[in-house]
Amino acid sequence: DAMVCGHCGARLLLDTSQTMPDPKQSLTGRVIGGNFKVEAFMGAGGMGAVFRARQLSLDREVAVKILLAPLAMDREMLERFQREARAASNIGHPGIVQVIEMGYLQEGPPFMVMELLQGEDLRTKLSREGALPAHLAVPLMLQTCDALQAAHEKGIVHRDMKPDNIFLVYRAGAVPTIKILDFGLSKIKSADRKLTNTGTLLGTPNYMAPEQVRGSEDVDHRADIYAAGIILYEMLTGRIDYDGPSVQSVLVAIMTQDPPPPRAVR
Repeated sequence: DAMVCGHCGARLLLDTSQTMPDPKQSLTGRVIGGNFKVEAFMGAGGMGAVFRARQLSLDREVAVKILLAPLAMDREMLERFQREARAASNIGHPGIVQVIEMGYLQEGPPFMVMELLQGEDLRTKLSREGALPAHLAVPLMLQTCDALQAAHEKGIVHRDMKPDNIFLVYRAGAVPTIKILDFGLSKIKSADRKLTNTGTLLGTPNYMAPEQVRGSEDVDHRADIYAAGIILYEMLTGRIDYDGPSVQSVLVAIMTQDPPPPRAVR
């Protein structure tokens, strides 16, 4: 039942599948990390669950993201979770979601405390409204590029830019403020070891640059710029420039075809 190695002090991977109950029930009302009282379940994503909590020391609302079993037993998923926290906190840009703290529950899984955002992601907005007016799409993309440049200057490449990872914080009478989310697949130049082997696809197919499709290990900041272009295309036309009935058809199109000019669509 040890949580760290007695020889080197490294954090151990725990089998939490039997010991950790449903987080929606078990975490509400609990204080984690000695300072964050969980108030409500907000939703679940591909890597874990998100809760609204209160930071007791400052009496403010925050979001708590928890990596759940069985992912908490997967060393690569743990590395991605930790990498997300490190990347977001190291960039220090208002367009990147702020990470306040990271720790571990007593049951074993890690948690991450972030600023609580009010609004919606760009995917939700595009699904509801379709193509956006240029006077809204362009400022949103300029904000996104500014935040990405800050990441790139720190040697951090996101590698999974897509509308789902651009959050819109609404302000009365003003263009929404963007926050880039989910640096779990990010590539950090100073990392001591690679997250995955060469040849592994990282990212969401429709937004991948050709070098990502090839599985190249030399993916750099240009992949994020490429994805930003695809997102801008989608914002202005209401469609993805590379789409198809299967993942394979999308990947082939990225490698072999040019997308229709935006004016041919709108």
